[in-house]
Amino acid sequence: MNSHEFAERIRRTRTAIGMTQSELARLSGVSVPTVQNIEAGKANPAVSTLEPLFGALGLDLAIRVRNADWDLLALCGAPLLSGKRVPARQASPELLVSALRGCCLELSETVEIPDRERKTEALQALLLALRSEFPTFFRAYCRSPSVSAVLPAKLTGRLIRLRRQAAAVLVTYL
Repeated sequence: MNSHEFAERIRRTRTAIGMTQSELARLSGVSVPTVQNIEAGKANPAVSTLEPLFGALGLDLAIRVRNADWDLLALCGAPLLSGKRVPARQASPELLVSALRGCCLELSETVEIPDRERKTEALQALLLALRSEFPTFFRAYCRSPSVSAVLPAKLTGRLIRLRRQAAAVLVTYL
């Protein structure tokens, strides 16, 4: 959600339950001018401000891991074959970084992921290709705990073959 969507949700919920801005301010501990500015879309509130507002309205404010875009990762070079067609987008270093972060985070934070082993292996192959063929890129963008957790402890023949496939795609745009 962006700040406009938060503002709309707060205003709509508040009016639906018959609460005034003053009541919301009193129940949440947030000042009346802040409530007014948020609802008017003039403020970009911090989570620490939104939590008490949502709580006073009976709403939950949840932060969760977004679903990773594995098709985008495949487009960027991960040796994955999915049931869906990969979107007709051009792979780029920026898309690769975004896809890598999302997929690594999903693997480290989500318990149940369909085809976890296959996705982990493809991601490992891509990271290994980056580390061996594009070490500057790897050092700049792949040094995080979520990436380190995905890297394999040992190489297998299959991972080496998949790494070569990933490197063949990466070389076209890195």
